[in-house]
Amino acid sequence: MSQEESSQNSDMRSLQSSSVSAKTPNTNTNIIMGEVKSSFLDTSSLMGSLITSRFGDDTFFECPICQEPYNYAVETPCCGKCYCRDCLFQWLDKSADCPECRQPIKSREECKPNRAIQRMISSIPIPCPNAGSGCQDIINRGNVETHRTHCLYEPVLCKWSKLCGSILRGQLQQHERDLCPYKPSTCPKCEEPIAEARLLNDHYKMRCPMTEVDCPECHAPVVRKDLQSHVEVCPERRETCPYSQYGCTKKEKNNLMHLHMQNDMGEHLKLVEETLHMDRSVLSSQLEELRRFIVTLRPQLTHSPLVGRPVLLPTRLVSDSPHQITVEANYEVFFKGGLLMQLNKASAAKMVRGDVPIPSVNSVYYFEVTVLFPQRGGEVGVGLAETNHSMDGMPGWTPGSFGFHGDDGNLFHTEFGTKGQKYSEPFGKGDVIGLGWDQKREFVFYTKNGELLGVAFGAVTRSKQYYPVIGMHTVNARARVNFGAEPFLYKQLDIQE
Repeated sequence: MSQEESSQNSDMRSLQSSSVSAKTPNTNTNIIMGEVKSSFLDTSSLMGSLITSRFGDDTFFECPICQEPYNYAVETPCCGKCYCRDCLFQWLDKSADCPECRQPIKSREECKPNRAIQRMISSIPIPCPNAGSGCQDIINRGNVETHRTHCLYEPVLCKWSKLCGSILRGQLQQHERDLCPYKPSTCPKCEEPIAEARLLNDHYKMRCPMTEVDCPECHAPVVRKDLQSHVEVCPERRETCPYSQYGCTKKEKNNLMHLHMQNDMGEHLKLVEETLHMDRSVLSSQLEELRRFIVTLRPQLTHSPLVGRPVLLPTRLVSDSPHQITVEANYEVFFKGGLLMQLNKASAAKMVRGDVPIPSVNSVYYFEVTVLFPQRGGEVGVGLAETNHSMDGMPGWTPGSFGFHGDDGNLFHTEFGTKGQKYSEPFGKGDVIGLGWDQKREFVFYTKNGELLGVAFGAVTRSKQYYPVIGMHTVNARARVNFGAEPFLYKQLDIQE
């Protein structure tokens, strides 16, 4: 044997080894989430026995290179010897001559398919590739791919989400209809659309208005949408006596408060009388203290445009609902929310106001609010509210108030309707919002981070008294007010005079 023939035979053995290795599948059969990995298709032992039983001689259909049944049989143009298409092409990548007769082969295109042999190979009956999952069908080798398109044991994907993994086709319809946790759903109680069925339990716990929850007072089950009205009349709820402001310390259940009011009427009148006498005795001292307070206050507001005028200016914030919205160190406001906030009620919004109304002067009143939390898009509002205006809600939601809101950048006043009017971009953490009331020209303007945003509200006259207010409707919202004790970020107040 020549050195060249020895080298070519060595190449043949190397290629046979790589072909057999490449074609021999994993002998394990795994079914994971319906995915089947089968080890019996196209193996030489099974195919050899099937070919022998059908045609009598399995070597006639055996590729000389990989020594397995032909897979897409092609023949050489020189001697007409047949090989697997991939086996022959891999051979030609290394050697440009025929493995059998050593004649040169110029290109792959010269090697034509042997359709007769391929038809015989394709007609061999074999088990379905999904037999490991339960399919018992026996099909012709050439029809395997067609069979897999409708085989009930073929692994397929759920149409709702790839996260479901592979599902056997025969189980897919039931899975997509009844079992898939990612399928869109509807709450059976309130009929609200749910993005994914797996979120239904969270919907029940947090939002569904038709789900029963326990009353915090009597612990009786109450439909969530009726909880607030139930709490207001719950017989187990203890109310503070209306005369608590005069010193009565009684607390009674709802259904017993009327008896307390009847039985202790004389005691209530006595408490009121004592309070009135006490008020008279301290009024003069309070008035004198207030005068001294004004004198000491003026140096603190050295940056206010009204400094030096004999007027009483707002210097701190006050809250009517400290259990929901608190004032810290006179200048910082923090919104805690409360039961109504847990119920997602609009009435959960609260405001704080200045300690005194803005004085009536023929000039400009100005203050600034720094938002400390949340980020942009949170419900924080800066505005004005008339004397005796309720501190429930956001500024501008009800008549007698004006507001600029951070969640949408809209202005709110009764003339703008419930959705407000677009004014600027939303604001949030780190932004400084200023409000100015030009009483001479009767309009309100806002600034943002030291830049003038323009006129917001017109016809705001001195005929009514207004308080500076800050409203919040986002849990843990926090802001700090500057009434003039520190330099303002907006430096052009003089042009408003």
